[in-house]
Amino acid sequence: MLLELRAVSAVMAVVFGVTPIAIVKMARASLESSARAELRAALPLVEAYRLQMGTYEGLSADVLRAVFDPGVSPDLTFSRLSNTSYCVSAAADGHVADVVGPGGSPESGDCPTVAGG
Repeated sequence: MLLELRAVSAVMAVVFGVTPIAIVKMARASLESSARAELRAALPLVEAYRLQMGTYEGLSADVLRAVFDPGVSPDLTFSRLSNTSYCVSAAADGHVADVVGPGGSPESGDCPTVAGG
């Protein structure tokens, strides 16, 4: 009986020790997924802006919300805007994803900095 009790206690200790770690990892992955989903939703609007304006310059979350879709996340951040390229990032509770475009796909992390500038 004592041996069985020890075995059950050991199993419970492992389960209760591993479960919180797994939950934290799943929550982190969910937040990263949310940031990437916000970017995927905004990318067609970014390209629509380029088609209308002929450039990515002047692009912002406020512009996308006002002109195309009021549901666009206000937490989008645009940088490195030019006639032919951009970088946009989205944050979800401290987790950031970015896209360097056109043609890029959402990746974890913030927009890369440009060397020398």
